[in-house]
Amino acid sequence: WLNDTDYESNYNFSVEELTAVSATDVVNWFKFRCYGTVEPEEDAIPVNRKHALKFWKKSISYFMPNKHLQWNELTNTGNPTKSLEMA
Repeated sequence: WLNDTDYESNYNFSVEELTAVSATDVVNWFKFRCYGTVEPEEDAIPVNRKHALKFWKKSISYFMPNKHLQWNELTNTGNPTKSLEMA
């Protein structure tokens, strides 16, 4: 998704790859998965249930290197799933 690469299901992302993920990247991925586009219309109807979204967020958060830290907007560090954008 992020760099137009199809990864194998057993691909292990490096710490460097995971720390390069920003809160905006995560939000855009969620929009794409929910609406099929990063810029949905105001009246767009999501194609997934909220339980799927909660599961994805939890799953992504589990593998982030700084999973216990809040997202820091100034330094772009921490867990991007805990950003204000994801609230």
